[in-house]
Amino acid sequence: MTNKSWALNALGRHQEALDASDQAINLKKSAPAYTNRGWALHALKHYSQALQAHEKALAIDPHFAPAYKGKGDDLFALGDVDQALAAYDSALLLDPGFAPAYKGKGDVLQKQGRFQEAKLAYERARQLER
Repeated sequence: MTNKSWALNALGRHQEALDASDQAINLKKSAPAYTNRGWALHALKHYSQALQAHEKALAIDPHFAPAYKGKGDDLFALGDVDQALAAYDSALLLDPGFAPAYKGKGDVLQKQGRFQEAKLAYERARQLER
């Protein structure tokens, strides 16, 4: 079910992804299942609920970089750029090759007016995506 919810999120079918992640969580509470739930909720613009899902993922596995990236996205959407930056940095400490976290970090740095640092983060994301 976790792979199904991930695939549905990737296809933009977020409500179905949310349903699939809830089914996965009912079978077994896991960091990937809660992270997929968070991504679906974020895409549906339920940012506070998405943040809760990502925090549950991190409570299960505090070393799961995608959950930190999702948490960063949620915090950024909620306007907490400082905590969003910390979440992206946590993701990158755990997985230095995680391009989406560099993209998120670039977005925060740009919002903070730290344009040169943002440019470097975006460049790193592009390098990793190749």
